[in-house]
This record gives sequence, C-alpha cells and structure tokens, in this order.
Amino acid sequence: MALSSERRKQFGERLLSCACSRLALALTFLVYCHSVVARTRPITPAEDAKGYSVAVTCLDDNRTVEIVGEIPDTFDRKKGPKAVCQQYALDGAVPPHASQGAFFDLCGIKPLLLSALEGFASTVFAYGQTGSGKTYSLIGHESIIDRLDQKSSEQDGLLSRSVKYVFSEIKKREGAQFQVDVSYCEIYNEQVRDLLSASDTVLPVKWNPHHGFYVHNLTTQACSSKADVMRCFCHGFSRTRVASHDMNTRSNRSHCMFTVNVHSALVSAPKQLRHGRVCFVDLAGSERAKDTNASGRTLTESGQINKSLFNLGKVITALSKKGGKGGLVPYRDSTLTKLLMNSIGGNCKTLMVACCSSATEQRPRCLFVAVCAGDCERHGADACAAVSTVLRCRVGQHLHETLRSLQFAARTKHVRNRPVMVLDPKE
Repeated sequence: MALSSERRKQFGERLLSCACSRLALALTFLVYCHSVVARTRPITPAEDAKGYSVAVTCLDDNRTVEIVGEIPDTFDRKKGPKAVCQQYALDGAVPPHASQGAFFDLCGIKPLLLSALEGFASTVFAYGQTGSGKTYSLIGHESIIDRLDQKSSEQDGLLSRSVKYVFSEIKKREGAQFQVDVSYCEIYNEQVRDLLSASDTVLPVKWNPHHGFYVHNLTTQACSSKADVMRCFCHGFSRTRVASHDMNTRSNRSHCMFTVNVHSALVSAPKQLRHGRVCFVDLAGSERAKDTNASGRTLTESGQINKSLFNLGKVITALSKKGGKGGLVPYRDSTLTKLLMNSIGGNCKTLMVACCSSATEQRPRCLFVAVCAGDCERHGADACAAVSTVLRCRVGQHLHETLRSLQFAARTKHVRNRPVMVLDPKE
C-alpha cells in the first residue's frame, strides 16, 4: 500500500531525527587532542643592555621551536656546563616579531570560539615563567588594560579580540538567539575569590556529578556587547593580586580565570538551549627564589604558585601516558587542577599558549667559582681571572625555565579530551 505524502514526510523527518541522534552520539566519543602553541617574546632593552643573546628560535615551518644553549648551575669538573640543543614540534610556533593581531590569527583560537557558539566548552590558558609574556598574550600591554572597555588597539591580546570576534559572529546568525554572561575569579594561596563581587569572602569549590568541580556562589554578569564584557573584566582585573620582584615589575600572585558563557537557542526551537563557554586562564608564572630575590609574603606566594603548577604538571603527566588510562589522575591535589578538570582530560576543547623568553645570558664565568666557592682563595685571584677570560659559559636565568615550559607543552599535546555539546538538562 502506497504511503500518502503526509506519511512519507513524517517518516522522513523521523529518519532524519534518528540520524542526527546517532551522529550526536558518535561525536560525543570523538577524541580531541589539545592544541599547543608556543610564543617567544623578544629580548627586552634591559636584557640587551646586559649582553643577553637569543637561545630560542621559531623555525620556518611555524610549528617547531628550537632551543640552543647551556643550562645554568650544572657545571662539572670534567664536562663543564650541560649543553642543550633540542627541537619541539607543536601545533604552532609564533616568533617574537609577530604582532598581537597576527598571533590571534595564527594561534588557532577561532575554531574554539565558533565551537562555543554551538554549545561546546572551550579553554585557553597561558603557561610559562614569570615575565615570559603570558598576560601580554592573553590580555595585552599593561598600558592599555584599563582602557580595554573604551576602544580597541593594536596591543589588545587574545581576550579582547576573542570577545569582539564572538559578538561579530552572533550578529551574523539571524536564525538563533544568544545571551552572554561572564564570571571572573582568582585562585590565591589555594583560596578562590570572586573578582566581580565587592566582597572578599573566600568561595568554596564544590562537586557536581553533571558539571564536575565548580565555584559555589560565583557572580555572573549579563553582557550585551563587547564593551560590557571588557568593563566587567577591567573591574575584576584591577582587584587581582600583584607584586614586584627582580624578574617582573608586575607579577601575578594568583591564577585568574575569566569565563564568557554563551547561551543560545534556535528561533525555530526556543526550548532547546545550548550552553557554550570560553574560559581564559592566566596562570601565575613559575618562579625561582634565587632569580627573583623574593622575600616575606612574596616568597610565600611563590611557594604556593610553584606548588599548584607542580600539581598541574602531575595531572598533565598522568593524562599524557597512554591517554590517561589505567591510572589515578590527581585532580584533587590542588584547587587549580580541580577547576581545570573539565579543560584537561574532560569534555572541553583546549588551547595552551606556552610563553617563552628567548633570552639567555652570555657572560664570563670562573670555573673555579662555579665548582667550588673556595677554590679562588686557594688558587689565587690572578689564576681565577686568567681562567675566566678563557672559559666563557652561557648562563641564562630564563633558559632553564624555558626548557621546562617547552617540555610541559610537549606533554600537554598528548592529552586527549572528548568535547560534548552542553544542552539544557531539562531537554
């Protein structure tokens, strides 16, 4: 018996709905590896005046980073300093001369922003030594940060450019309705503080079986334009904790997380809500006390920063080995790893920006002093001076941390996530 045209239409719609459901289920199990991009900052005028040389270069393929030099404080009586000559193949390598606009185009963040509009969760986080350019890459030059809500400039970082891109894409999608809200918090000494709230009350981190770890009672502000988003960011950024030491005049003392939530629904199906988000994580930089000469509260903060970054490294290492299968991943060891659980090894699309300093110090070093502080007294100052003019060692306070950052980036590239579209639980 032949089916009527109405029955055939209903049957076709049912088949299409079934196919879409199967496709959505298949996409749930797709594996997504982290995107990792390295960005090297140029040598500063102060470093140039001290005679620093370039140790980190980006090769012509725009994917490989090469580091050549000698690691400090690894002198040996027979072999001398430990030489380093390694290459790291990542998803991208941005050279020091690249502008902020070029970095936005090259780093691969645009697909993550488009995914957020479709209901996926995305995360961008910057990792590196203190003073390596993390805040500059994510936010922009410190001279224009307090004016980000007023006008755009060539010094704007990923955050401002991403928000502008998101709102421009929203205007193009006439068949959907969008709502945007933001939140901003910092992790200081393992405690979470709301940067958009007037209160300095410490907020608890709780667990939800559907959403994982989250900050309870975190303030969210609705925004209708880029200016609204950046106004909220500037307000929160002015409340972040900073300090000054020998390696950075404005060093973040906390890990900051600024989240842009994008809620959307098709005009034809207003009840089918999708909840995407983009989280920008500005990690505090790793520090060595002998390089920063920090003391007092700043030294205590450095210890907490390094501890949380060490725990983050343990999570990355556990996940990078055999895809994180068969072993315990220590997410609960720190507040930072709890809140990044969804971003690292979860159902999120993640971009890591490994910020590196290209500078290393080139200066004469006395081998006697390097091996034993008392040798010069035994051999005499003249002997030490003669040896120091012959033996010249490349000693860089940035080189050791840059090497660690690139090793961390290489491990992060092997971490696998399974992104899923976040829909309204009621639907």
